[in-house]
Amino acid sequence: MKLAKVPIVQVCAYQIALLQDSLQKLAGMNDQPPTYGQPVPAPCLYELTQEEMQQLAPPERSIVLMDEHVFQHFPTKWSGYRILLVPPGEQNKTFCTLELLSEQLLALGANRQSLLVAVGGGVVTDLVGYLAASFMRGVACAFVPTTVLAQVDAALGGKNGINVGLHKNMLGTIRQPEFIAINREYLATLPDLEWANGFAEIIKYGWIDDVAILEILESSNLPYFQKNLSEFSLLSARCTSIKNRIVAADEFENGERKKLNFGHTVGHALETLYRLPHGHAVSLGMRAALRLSEIHEGLDPSADRRLAIMLQQYQLPTSLELDELQVLDLLMHDKKRNGTNIDFILLERAGKAVIRQLSREEIRMGLSTIQAT
Repeated sequence: MKLAKVPIVQVCAYQIALLQDSLQKLAGMNDQPPTYGQPVPAPCLYELTQEEMQQLAPPERSIVLMDEHVFQHFPTKWSGYRILLVPPGEQNKTFCTLELLSEQLLALGANRQSLLVAVGGGVVTDLVGYLAASFMRGVACAFVPTTVLAQVDAALGGKNGINVGLHKNMLGTIRQPEFIAINREYLATLPDLEWANGFAEIIKYGWIDDVAILEILESSNLPYFQKNLSEFSLLSARCTSIKNRIVAADEFENGERKKLNFGHTVGHALETLYRLPHGHAVSLGMRAALRLSEIHEGLDPSADRRLAIMLQQYQLPTSLELDELQVLDLLMHDKKRNGTNIDFILLERAGKAVIRQLSREEIRMGLSTIQAT
């Protein structure tokens, strides 16, 4: 199945204009502190050569903060740059890691004109984005996402942050990087688990916005995209376009951007409590959201069956043995809490998401759907 049969969203004129503006800023920043009015969303650049990267991120100005696992696979790719290795894993999105990286930046001579280049998955882009926003009261950053999840979602949109105890992304900012460089060569080294992890976000885009994505996914499977990276790139670009459109309209999540949280409210609680991969947790969260959509929006029950089949097709879970009360207790401390209710993303139909406020007990009804029996 060739993705070309389904129209692919073209790069918008405004994205080209934003890229030109961003490059002008980069060229003029050698003698000035960084500015904070970055283009929204940050421009995504595909398949840059390392020579092109050096033009955007000159080695004499830039410091690369790279996931340790990525460095093992690409030990010489960033030769000529100052490199700091970042420990992988959600458990390292902490103050301790930020303090350690800050001390290392100072030892390397970082200053307000420095550009921090994050090379890694969502943990690294979250950490470096937050570090850049606070180091010396703000320096520029750029992202080179190396996982499926980071390329289609986590590195996009300007959100960054760290965890506080069991509370995910409780401290952070919304601040755009200078640019995001997306290269598919990094994906060739990923294990199956990381591929599946990212496809949960791709599935999300189909349910909240573009049903054609669901049709593409149903006619293929994970091994197909792993073997055909050019086809995956087309699918990835489609997801990127959706997120950039939403972020451009609502950068600070006052309305439309909340819909990107579909599956994430329950998902974040499960991810923290049971140490699940992010995509696995979001998959379960989407199933819970569909059950609640049946109750509150009249969604056809066949939607849940369709989602469950799709999750299994992409090696993602559909159920989990869980403690519903523990999940609810943690969930009620979520950032999306509004008084005693939570802003929850439901579906009227595939491709049509809505924002509703649900109580603790209402949300509990969705958890029963994913409870393993």
